Amino acid sequence: MGRHTALAILIGLVGLPGCGDETQPESSLSSGELAIVGGVREVNFSPVGALALTEPDGTYLGSFCTGTLIGSRWVLTAAHCLERRLFGTYHFVVGPDARPVPGPRPTLGRQYRFERIHLHPGYVRPGEATMLFNDVALVELQEEVADVVPYPINRSDLGPLLGRQVTHVGYGLTAPGTPVGSGLKHRGDLTIDGVGITHY
Repeated sequence: MGRHTALAILIGLVGLPGCGDETQPESSLSSGELAIVGGVREVNFSPVGALALTEPDGTYLGSFCTGTLIGSRWVLTAAHCLERRLFGTYHFVVGPDARPVPGPRPTLGRQYRFERIHLHPGYVRPGEATMLFNDVALVELQEEVADVVPYPINRSDLGPLLGRQVTHVGYGLTAPGTPVGSGLKHRGDLTIDGVGITHY
């Protein structure tokens, strides 16, 4: 899975013991520059969905990033996924398969249209620094996501989790340098090897 896959998902999953409000975490996981690949197919972790695009004529184009539902109408994702506004309509897809198919909808999933996109005001774009900073975005949906319990945001210190293994889930790549698995929900294990409060 791509590096962006782990970004939103790790924040969401680590936040499970936390409160259910929609504020940002006080600290965050560090992230490397290499892509995360591998994992196995997954049909659970319902709050983890795909960001997808539909053409103006209604043709469904498939997913391009992963997001995590943190409120009934709020999705947490990476800012670099949404910094370039593509021509078409954005949706949050809930379901295990967000691959492009003929017609207006994914085969296995429900679509929720974006209302607004909020990039972190301190987001440092690629090319402006040696690494991404504040690579976080919130998506407000037009309607509530039905029958899915959002993951709460963690507000406690992540320091004690250093070295622990967590599960990350997303729709990214499953092999480096190829589109294999893109659009299918996968999960894998990841060890937290760094925590930095300056990142978000």
